Amino acid sequence: MPNWDFVITGPTHAELVADGDLVEIPWMVSNPVGLKLPVVFTRPAWDAVMGGLGEDRWPEMPDALAVPFLTERANRTLSAAVQAVASGPGRQRRVAFDAPLSGVTLHLRINLDDDGEPLFTVLTPTES
Repeated sequence: MPNWDFVITGPTHAELVADGDLVEIPWMVSNPVGLKLPVVFTRPAWDAVMGGLGEDRWPEMPDALAVPFLTERANRTLSAAVQAVASGPGRQRRVAFDAPLSGVTLHLRINLDDDGEPLFTVLTPTES
């Protein structure tokens, strides 16, 4: 049996958010559609849904025009994800759904954050 003396690690959830590789969705957007856990989009999924029209990240200082746009797009996408989960077979870790308005297929996956707490990740079909 090999004796491993090193550990392979990747970037943390917090580092991915800070780098812009993950986009956190505010609770006020994800909770009303029925997602009771934190939600993040991967950068490719975010770009696919927003079609280049949204901000890089959810605005810290909300722009009067950006917030309704981002909220509507994210809300419709997350509503489609919830419908896919509800209509699919029970207890899947990853569910495919079609995002309205953008016409792309995305996946909703449940995984863990840095503290071991569950969260939902919206990603493209080619991401793992």
